[in-house]
Amino acid sequence: ENQEIIAYRVVTAFKDRKIINIMVVSKTQSGKTGSMCATIKQYLEDTSNLIPIENIYIITGLSSCEWKEQTKERMPESIQSRVFHRCELPNTFVDEIKNKKNVLIIMDEIQVAAQKGQTIYKAFSNAGLLNKSKLYENDIKILVYTATPDGTIYDLMKWNDASTKILADVGDAYISSYNLLQMRRVKQYKELCGYDKKTGEVNQEVFENIQEIKNDIDNYNNPLMSSTPLYHIIRTKNGEQQDLTIQNFKQIFNVDTYNFIKYDRESEIEDINKMLIIKPERHTFIFIKEMLRCAKTLKKKFIGILYDRYSKNPDDTAIIQGLVGRDTGYKHMLYKYK
Repeated sequence: ENQEIIAYRVVTAFKDRKIINIMVVSKTQSGKTGSMCATIKQYLEDTSNLIPIENIYIITGLSSCEWKEQTKERMPESIQSRVFHRCELPNTFVDEIKNKKNVLIIMDEIQVAAQKGQTIYKAFSNAGLLNKSKLYENDIKILVYTATPDGTIYDLMKWNDASTKILADVGDAYISSYNLLQMRRVKQYKELCGYDKKTGEVNQEVFENIQEIKNDIDNYNNPLMSSTPLYHIIRTKNGEQQDLTIQNFKQIFNVDTYNFIKYDRESEIEDINKMLIIKPERHTFIFIKEMLRCAKTLKKKFIGILYDRYSKNPDDTAIIQGLVGRDTGYKHMLYKYK
């Protein structure tokens, strides 16, 4: 129902001919893709609408085949060929759109690669989409979605009465990152690699940090965690530091009783959810790098611990859109097992 309401507000706002840019701000995993579908449906059902289905595009600044495949799966077949991620924007998207009129561009995760000089900015500039007069002349509308708008909210203000923003409500039984914090399901992350290049040694505090993870698995107040094998996703640093992190874990967790798996761009795993829906035979650590950031939905039934990569200077958007954001949403295991 909340997605239908968001769609109605978007379509109603676009009926004001002055409005050509709408930002929808909604929480992580609250149903952005569903509200996109609902918006397209309501837009096409509106008899006053002049935009045909073949002029509707869905794009993102994310460089993510995961996002593209997930979005295409959730969209009707008539839209799928016009779903583009970052690497397709400078050429394929720009070539298709620069001479079209009556267009609706739906953009997911507006905060990614949108700054001046970055991919989104360059693609929009080359397609003439930064020229307000041209947008009016060609009847081009831009609808953007984000959970973490960052500075883009201030860019929107520069459009004055040509733009508006919509704060989207979530649906029933939604679990947010703040809910997880209130439930004491969120803890402070710590360094898990700790390799010192000068000494060639690992800081001993790292092993204490990993022992805390083992204690959580062994002594968690939810019986499901200790009695049922689960998947534990650990985000690592890049390069050899991933291997070092895995070696650190193997000093705390017995390799004969725990599984250790890598998941990155070189991995043979095409879709991690195909693994996550299968109950593991024993506790399994999945070490990821540069994966599972904004937009990806995880199957949560057999997930135990999610541990993001430690940073001395954390960015709030990266944190919210990271693993804690992947654990938000509906059909949450907390309702079933709390």
